[in-house]
Amino acid sequence: MATAPISFARRAAADKDGPALRQAMETAKRQLFGNADKAMAHPDYPRWRDEGTRIREEAVGRLPELLERFEERARAAGAEVHWARDAAAARRIVAAIAKKHGCRSVIKSKSMLTEEIELNDGLERAGLEVLETDLGEYVVQLSGGRPSHIIAPIIHMTAKEVNALFAAKHGGGLKDSKEAIANFLVAATGSVAIVTNEGNGRFSGARPRVRVSVAGIEKVIPGLAELGKLLRLLPRAATGQHSSAYVSLATGPGGGRHPEHHHIVLVDGGRSRLLAGKYRAMLRCIRCGSCMNHCPVYKTAGGLSYDSVYVGPMGAVLSPNLFGPRHDDLPHAATMCGACSASCPVKIPLPELMRELREDQVEAGRESRLQKLLFALWLAAATRPRLYAFGARLASAVLRLVGGRAQRLDALPGGAGWFAGRALRTPAERPFRFSSSASSRHDD
Repeated sequence: MATAPISFARRAAADKDGPALRQAMETAKRQLFGNADKAMAHPDYPRWRDEGTRIREEAVGRLPELLERFEERARAAGAEVHWARDAAAARRIVAAIAKKHGCRSVIKSKSMLTEEIELNDGLERAGLEVLETDLGEYVVQLSGGRPSHIIAPIIHMTAKEVNALFAAKHGGGLKDSKEAIANFLVAATGSVAIVTNEGNGRFSGARPRVRVSVAGIEKVIPGLAELGKLLRLLPRAATGQHSSAYVSLATGPGGGRHPEHHHIVLVDGGRSRLLAGKYRAMLRCIRCGSCMNHCPVYKTAGGLSYDSVYVGPMGAVLSPNLFGPRHDDLPHAATMCGACSASCPVKIPLPELMRELREDQVEAGRESRLQKLLFALWLAAATRPRLYAFGARLASAVLRLVGGRAQRLDALPGGAGWFAGRALRTPAERPFRFSSSASSRHDD
């Protein structure tokens, strides 16, 4: 019998108690998150943000047309284009390419999509040796875990933990690691664009005999002019840099040099379903990680609590849509403060989309028994003014009694996690709701 998935709340409660996680997240707040805020303070950033939003929205609106043009131009340049309906199909396609060309090993550049489709496991089952070239992803590979941030996959680990891992595996340690990558497909030229800070993407794509580029169908953009504008946004929102160290364009194979073959695998994986529905705005996402950098829930709980390759606010929308109801709790892992949408370089309305997902769960009858009970009690009280007034007076009196002379609430039943980092003032003896004028209006 299959066991129920562990909830976000239970995973977060377990993770946040680790001193190493708190230390790692505090370091990230000072470095990665702070630098991005400074870079986005550029006076032209609002205009660039408007342009980026327009480019991505128009590209999503023209997705079928742009994909057809990309395939045509990529084939004309000598590349082979493959279409994968889902993760299993994508794994089979890449494994078949390796078998066709007699490959025994695979070197990879960082890619959240290959994490999504679990490509490494699929290739290893096919008998191939897989090596991650991105430092953070290599650490994740060594540890047997999963990334906790879309840009900095080992943000949850301290340098001490990384050194201990390398000492155990290789007999030596490392000092630091920072990385950034995003991919775009340029329809006008049939090119694949790769952005990195370490150069691993260029190395892993240029040296082997066979290059395989795996991308989601939503990554296509019209041309090089649009690419340039998006590249002004991406590094600023992601890591606070004005530009990334390496921007590589691959058009066809190597022209007589390595790589001799270039295969491009375009993965749907539920994206066409998003295109046709009310969550279409998520297809604008450029995978910068800015939403999670500004999310108070993510910065407290860490990425591993999401139990998904996509974490933070963007993961709270993408994971339920792409991977199903097992991630139904993620849209509830939010304060709805709006910091994510305010920082998103392509203006994705993440809080609104999370609210839509919550409504979908209720309409589908997937809310928990406790949620049903609490909402039923709230409905019963809210539609009966006298009952509501009595309950509010009773609750106010009880809370004042619990708070005592300090007039401060440090704990309540079931609220241990919430009160671990904050306290509440007790209610006033005469709340506004029960002033003489308000009472006479509402209690009739």
